[in-house]
Amino acid sequence: MRRNAQLKYRFNQLAGTNKHQLYIYDDVTAHGTFNWNTWEYDDSETSAEYFRQKLNEIPDTDEIELYVNSYGGSVKEGVAIYNMLKRKASYKTCYIDGFAYSVASVICLACDKIIVGLGTSMMIHDMWTTVSGNAKELRKQADDLDILMESNRKIYLERAKNLTEEELINMLIDEPIAVDVDKQSDSTRTFGDKLADKLTEVAGSWTFIISMIIFLIVWIILNLYLLDKVDPYPFVLLNLVLSCIAALQAPIIMMSQNREAKKDRLRSSNDYKTDLKSELILEELHSEMKKILANQNKILKLLEEREENKKD
Repeated sequence: MRRNAQLKYRFNQLAGTNKHQLYIYDDVTAHGTFNWNTWEYDDSETSAEYFRQKLNEIPDTDEIELYVNSYGGSVKEGVAIYNMLKRKASYKTCYIDGFAYSVASVICLACDKIIVGLGTSMMIHDMWTTVSGNAKELRKQADDLDILMESNRKIYLERAKNLTEEELINMLIDEPIAVDVDKQSDSTRTFGDKLADKLTEVAGSWTFIISMIIFLIVWIILNLYLLDKVDPYPFVLLNLVLSCIAALQAPIIMMSQNREAKKDRLRSSNDYKTDLKSELILEELHSEMKKILANQNKILKLLEEREENKKD
């Protein structure tokens, strides 16, 4: 028996109503995290089995509110959850609180109504997996993924009844994804951000380092030989000035670094979306090439049959 982990996202029934709240706030997986105390996996709150148990507790006459914030996960578990929710007679409303990516977006389509919150997003992409083996096994795995992806696209097309599969693919391909992260970030910079970036740029240059060295040498010479004990050795006033500069400089540099870290996250997200689009385009090209080769083989076969008929 697996140990039941402490639940983070409970299946709640709102007091005095017939509404039940379900949560997918994590990756969709068949099992939870590995428990080193028991050497077993904890139960997962996003598994198909867990959803089956909880959905059976909800009467068909009650309403279901599904809250989603997930990057996706296991296709096997996600499709099973989709079908269980689809079969459930209850009226279902899906609230996207953050991300509904990959198979998490498929689960949302099982609901009668989908509410996409401000700043949230849904995303689909071709399935991927890891596999090892010879060329024949790799080609078989690629063909299996094509079949699975085609079946998942049918789920989307069932919801978007006015679209054909080809139109759906073309929409995904034609939609621009890549953005200029630097330009986008610079357009929202405040005066404080610009000042922090400029000070960080100056503080991290050889000009600043050489200037500080010259300032220290001049200060020491002036206070040792020229000035009348303004800041005598051990230069307490100089230490105070340097401490104040360091105290102000550190948070300013951190502000600039936080902005750069945010830009790096945007770049990573942009690269990820671009890679997914490239993968989709290559998949479409691969599918078209297979169709062309199949038609070519049919034409060659017809030509061969025609030549044989002429000989006869």
